[in-house]
Amino acid sequence: MAPTFSYQMARTLRLFFEIKNFRRPAYVGYEDREVRFNNHNFNPVFLRISSNQGDGRYEIPSLGRDIDIINSIGTHSVGDYVVPLSVIGSQARRTADSMLKYFFELPRRSYSYVLGLKKAVTNKGEVYYGAPGLILNSNFEPLVIGMTEYDREEFSGTFNRHVLKVNPEVFVSEGFLEKAIIKKLIPFYSRNDVEGRTVRVEVDNISKYIVKPVPPKGGVQETFKNMMHLYKDEILKDNL
Repeated sequence: MAPTFSYQMARTLRLFFEIKNFRRPAYVGYEDREVRFNNHNFNPVFLRISSNQGDGRYEIPSLGRDIDIINSIGTHSVGDYVVPLSVIGSQARRTADSMLKYFFELPRRSYSYVLGLKKAVTNKGEVYYGAPGLILNSNFEPLVIGMTEYDREEFSGTFNRHVLKVNPEVFVSEGFLEKAIIKKLIPFYSRNDVEGRTVRVEVDNISKYIVKPVPPKGGVQETFKNMMHLYKDEILKDNL
């Protein structure tokens, strides 16, 4: 039997793909108290938006759905975009519904949304991070990500549909929010259109969309060598 959703829950789930007017955190101190520059974790992860996509179509994470990015990638005028995501708040949440609402909704009396991650902690100590179109576990590994698919045209991109991509690990986890993704998010978008188009639901390796920065170790030379080793395949590919 297909699950039913209350009006409030359906409204919250629809916010997953909703376009918001983002602004960036303006100063150090707005972020969660555990996150600091001197701990090298002010931007614990980066959202990666790749322009290296073929077949006449490309996908952009809905969290980074910006008209300049859409047009630039559509015309091959840039390489990859990297969008830093800092932690902008932290709250305790007892239910999955309240956690999803916290992740996806705009603050009251606000006309813009700070681009970043919200930290949520359950009463059992489970930690998750989220934003509209993105949910991460306590290790900043993506559980689910929303993508927007465009048809590549000569000077711009034409919206095609939204894609809900789910990490396969979600289906074998006993986690609090992983169960909610299976019971709520996936069924909802399997049955409901967004912007007049059906949503494609995919089980996929979505780790490529989230990049963790390499914290400095020792001196500059050692850090540089570590980075070269980590990204050697991509460096060789781009220079051959």
